[in-house]
Amino acid sequence: MYIKKDQTIRQVLSNVRGGPGEMIRLDWAETLPPHVKVMATIILEPGSGIGYHTHDGETEVFYILEGELEIDDNGTVHTVRSGDIVVTGGGDGHSAMNTSTTTASMIAVITND
Repeated sequence: MYIKKDQTIRQVLSNVRGGPGEMIRLDWAETLPPHVKVMATIILEPGSGIGYHTHDGETEVFYILEGELEIDDNGTVHTVRSGDIVVTGGGDGHSAMNTSTTTASMIAVITND
């Protein structure tokens, strides 16, 4: 399967999962196989974040492209940077917050378990 860049769906979402600010989501969900729930580039400006939530029956992988994020990984807080990966599944939870002064972006993939 080949998915062209112009098939990207751009959304600006506010207060995602109770997090502050806005998140830009570049998504290809409509063209992906059914076991892939989400594949998106997530962009968080300084002060923006995704609120804490759990993943039951699915697994989410974040690959940090640029910037720095504070991740609550099931109760343990980590600062993640470009090249780092965060994996959450099996009922565990996470949140992401851009506490830096620069834009942060990541690729997020959610698959059904």
